[in-house]
Amino acid sequence: MVINKNLIVLNLNANRKEEVIKELAELAYNFGKINSVDKYVKTVLEREKLLQLELEMELQYHTVRQMLLMKQ
Repeated sequence: MVINKNLIVLNLNANRKEEVIKELAELAYNFGKINSVDKYVKTVLEREKLLQLELEMELQYHTVRQMLLMKQ
């Protein structure tokens, strides 16, 4: 994969996560990298929710495991 320096943004205007994703999606759309800004943003936010849930579950697992090991 070749990195396009035009798709690297150092000074985003956005402040919130959703705004950052949308701003980057618009940039990618303008360079023909994606077909739909809205669909891309929706997909990224859905994926992030899943990854966040997985991380929370993983942390809970390790916490419970550590507690059980400490009781032994």
